[in-house]
Amino acid sequence: MQLRNGFIALLVFACFATEATALDAQTLSTADTSIDISATQRGVIIQSMKVTDPEKAQGITSTPTTIPFIAWAKQVGQRKALHWRFVAKSFDPKKGELEAVFASDDPAMELRSRWVAAVGESGPIEHFLTIANRGKEAVELPWGPSLVVGAKGKNLEQWWVEKGGGSPSPIGRHIEAIEPGFSSKLLSTSYSNDNPHDAIPWMAVQSRDGSGGWYAGIESSARVVIHLDAHIHAPALD
Repeated sequence: MQLRNGFIALLVFACFATEATALDAQTLSTADTSIDISATQRGVIIQSMKVTDPEKAQGITSTPTTIPFIAWAKQVGQRKALHWRFVAKSFDPKKGELEAVFASDDPAMELRSRWVAAVGESGPIEHFLTIANRGKEAVELPWGPSLVVGAKGKNLEQWWVEKGGGSPSPIGRHIEAIEPGFSSKLLSTSYSNDNPHDAIPWMAVQSRDGSGGWYAGIESSARVVIHLDAHIHAPALD
């Protein structure tokens, strides 16, 4: 993708002792979900995420996880390593908004990581990741992650729904058991063929006994991927 004195933005929503000198951990909460976020020069860190509903309270994350920023860009045909530096942050607990700002000097770009939670209401916590070109030359960027979570749990299954395309398949909703070594890569593009069908950019991880779970999705009609891996030697999902 190319930036010409503009910006790209991606919105991700999720419901469900690491270095943090640049930005102390802050807590955002809805009526049923809570997340602790901090940041360093390396990126934004999800310290923990949990379900706070009294009837289904549970921890979702197994370990703090860093959302790595894009590491390189191309400008005038030259590949350049990016060195992001922390610039500023703002936190408004009453509005449920947290924003961390980072900058790259060469190429000149600004990255904003903005988190929003509907305080006192049920629903997801949203992450807006925006990169703006502050220079005069176009900048080409590779794909980059907008959300990385190290989750935990046992006896889980993944739910996802395929797009209809020209004609829906007889399956529609997919439910797969998450076993050690499980890996899922859900691709969603602006147009879905009939066979195979793209996934709607959303998935849920549920307990098989129906006791709880969490979901994540991307509000975008572009080419996006949701990737889920189950670690073999650790009780964690990425």
